[in-house]
Amino acid sequence: MRILITGFEPFDHAVNASQVLVESLQTDLPEPLERFCAEPHFAILPTHTHQAWPLLRERLDQLLPDYCLLTGQARGRNRVCLERIAINLKDFERPDAAGNQPRGETIIASGPAAYWSTLPAQHRLIAALTRAGIPAAHSSHAGTHLCNQTLYQSLHHSREQGRSLRCGFLHVPLLPIQAQGTLADQPHLPLDTMRNAIAIIVQTLMETANRQP
Repeated sequence: MRILITGFEPFDHAVNASQVLVESLQTDLPEPLERFCAEPHFAILPTHTHQAWPLLRERLDQLLPDYCLLTGQARGRNRVCLERIAINLKDFERPDAAGNQPRGETIIASGPAAYWSTLPAQHRLIAALTRAGIPAAHSSHAGTHLCNQTLYQSLHHSREQGRSLRCGFLHVPLLPIQAQGTLADQPHLPLDTMRNAIAIIVQTLMETANRQP
């Protein structure tokens, strides 16, 4: 199985939990990923509304992965969250790293209002994470910032190219190192817990695929 896992660069603080997570996977691959992923690939996306998608599209077109798991940081969440849907809207409450702040714009003018995540058996993924003691939940709102934007663009591109890419988005909380100073009241999870979550998701996806005829 070929999988692409992505995170984001920081943009309003010095650390982005998704970048730390993805880079840790790249340098120290968990055993389940070694066992189930013949070709795991990783990318860190710029937190720039005009630059994130070209880089991601290039990686998707080069790799032609079977799965794409996008990850991003969600301040205020106390668990990992699998997003069900991406909406065709850019409405940035905070500017991106370059100061861009689109308000009420469509992501793709000719695109549908929304796309469902194509990551299969999400209920099984949440159940597997919960059994492992990892706080996890479904989420029906990926926001209207870059996390939602890249998920929508990935799903739209897959449809336009006639591909069967299984793509979804995982929001992760802050890391303990981030929950200090002005963010001291924010929920957080250890990096090892986030790494275990990725490993369990990949393992469950592979087991689900093997059950299918």
